Amino acid sequence: MLRSLVPVVNVVGRSKSGRTTLVEKLIAELKGRGYRVGTIKHHSHPGFVMDRPGTDTWRHAQAGSDHVVLAAPDKVASIRFVDREPHLHEMAAMMNDVDVILTEGYLRTGRHRIEVVRAARSSEPICRPEQLLALATDVPLAYEVPQYGLEDAAGLVDLIEGLIRQPVPSLATGVILAGGESRRMGRDKAFLDLGGCPMIAIVADRLRQVADEIIISADNVERFAPYGDRCVPDLYHGVGTLGGIHAGLLAASHDLAVIVGCDMPLLNPDVLARFVNWAAEADLVVLRQEQGVEPLHAVYRKSCLPAIEKTIQTGQRCAYAFYNDIRVRYVHPGEIADLDPELQSFCNVNTPSEWSEVVEQAAVLQ
Repeated sequence: MLRSLVPVVNVVGRSKSGRTTLVEKLIAELKGRGYRVGTIKHHSHPGFVMDRPGTDTWRHAQAGSDHVVLAAPDKVASIRFVDREPHLHEMAAMMNDVDVILTEGYLRTGRHRIEVVRAARSSEPICRPEQLLALATDVPLAYEVPQYGLEDAAGLVDLIEGLIRQPVPSLATGVILAGGESRRMGRDKAFLDLGGCPMIAIVADRLRQVADEIIISADNVERFAPYGDRCVPDLYHGVGTLGGIHAGLLAASHDLAVIVGCDMPLLNPDVLARFVNWAAEADLVVLRQEQGVEPLHAVYRKSCLPAIEKTIQTGQRCAYAFYNDIRVRYVHPGEIADLDPELQSFCNVNTPSEWSEVVEQAAVLQ
């Protein structure tokens, strides 16, 4: 499932804060400027009803139809029954006939969030400043993000227009390495539960915000298949991380691959997107700190493959042994401090104590 190239703006906030009212105002303002608008409403409870009992389409569904479509000269309606809740990116990918998508109710996903804060409900935002595109509020807040009045749909749409007019980002494949043995954790890290989701599902969801396809590098294809578009085993065995990097990059449909570990649930899509942009003049974009580089939070170009294969064939296992043979764009922590000052995006989980820390951090972020 490819991601949508249409910008998605999530309107979030506490219940009864006026989210739906703001969505209505944004739709009207966007339509007045000539844009095609799509909307997605997230419903947290199963069993919602949109059809009327007794209609032909209702009878089709009652008889067992998995996907019911009602077509008329002026509109089309579709109801599809699913065995799992679709991710936001999957829903957005079905709406490429619009210029912008507004969503309501998706609090924990998406890169562009506008939070509604109404003093009569609460003057405390749910999201952290770095998670927000803007605030719509009737009370000044000590947040360093753009703030607009609850009635200022025009100002908010001026901001949204910047997203609509952005050039289409470079296409990239997302690769998740999941072939490790998790010895220090004592159980498979990829399937640790965080907020009701296995960790690999969270990593895949965040990676899909910057990647058009997801490839999982692992030998157990059947177990990981539900979380990616493809699952590929290593071609070179016994060479550690380098084998997974090689397998994922070789299988990628695009020239660029964003390669991460399966144990990085705090991935920041905006940081990853910046890495993709920096790859325009490099074969590899990677963070470098005093303690070394981060090869499993990096963007690789397929031009790295000959150097990786040469390294493997000479018996080396080090994930950065081939760097001298390619063009490397090293990223200093200060270059992403505006997006991720604490470098949480690079946090990986290896031990039970580290997992406990990540669970606490995730609770704060939510």
